[in-house]
This record gives sequence, C-alpha cells and structure tokens, in this order.
Amino acid sequence: MALVTCDSTGIGRTVTAEISSRGYAVGIVGRDAARLEELRVRVEAAGGWMVVRCRDLADLGFAESAVRQVAADLGWPDVLVNTAAVRELETMREMTPTEWDRTIRVCLTSPAFMARWAAEEMERQGGSAWRLRPAAANHTGRRDEADRCQGDRPRLGDDH
Repeated sequence: MALVTCDSTGIGRTVTAEISSRGYAVGIVGRDAARLEELRVRVEAAGGWMVVRCRDLADLGFAESAVRQVAADLGWPDVLVNTAAVRELETMREMTPTEWDRTIRVCLTSPAFMARWAAEEMERQGGSAWRLRPAAANHTGRRDEADRCQGDRPRLGDDH
C-alpha cells in the first residue's frame, strides 16, 4: 500500500497515478474533496484501488487518524509520499505568523509525523520500518549497496 499526501493536482496526481499503475493500493490524503474523488475515479477506472481521507493536514489529529484509518483499510504502508504543500501569500513580507505556522505545519510537521505514524503502523502490523537516509546516499549508483539495503530493513530507532 502507498500513502500519498497531495492536493490531487500536479506532482501528487502524477505520483498517485504512477504508484497505482505499479500495482499499489493507494490511500490519499488531502483537502479538496472534489479533486480527490475525481482522482479516485480515474485510478479505479484504470484498475487501481484507492481510498480517500479528506481534510486539512495542518490538523495533526486528522493527519494521525488518516494514517491509522488508511492502514486499517489497506494494510500497513510500503510507501509514504508527502507532496502536500501550502503557500498562502506571494512574499514573506505579507505573511502573518498564523499563515507561517500553517505553512510549517502542512509542509514540515505533518509529513514528519506522518512518517513516524506510518512506521509505527508498519511495525504494529508485523513489518519493519525503513529509516530515513540522506538523498545523496541513494544516488551512489552502486547496485550492490541497493541490494544490501533491500535485505537489511532496520527496525524503528536503529542507529546502525
């Protein structure tokens, strides 16, 4: 199962379609109910399976419940893709502290905690959680390193 956060346009729509085409059931989380439903219909018309959870990711209570509900509906997540973002105004000069807080919550806090909650669901349901690695470590081009990582799935909290 893949869990995707997005606004159902642009990157999120493309990622969802690609992941679904590779055989993943998709749980999608975002704000725009009409767009998310349209995307769900398109994915299912192409033979995929998708569940939708709709509300604002600035609400961390909702974000946590969305991870837990999607995991209950589709099983533990194999993939988590956070593409949801918000940008309220054109310049920092115009942004209020409230708008800044919402931007940070949607773009940073919610994705970080959704990764934590997804890892907890993986472990709770008998899987193992991947730890985050710097992007540069994923671009070495060494096939033996990628193969080794596939078989070495550290448990949540491992440091090695």
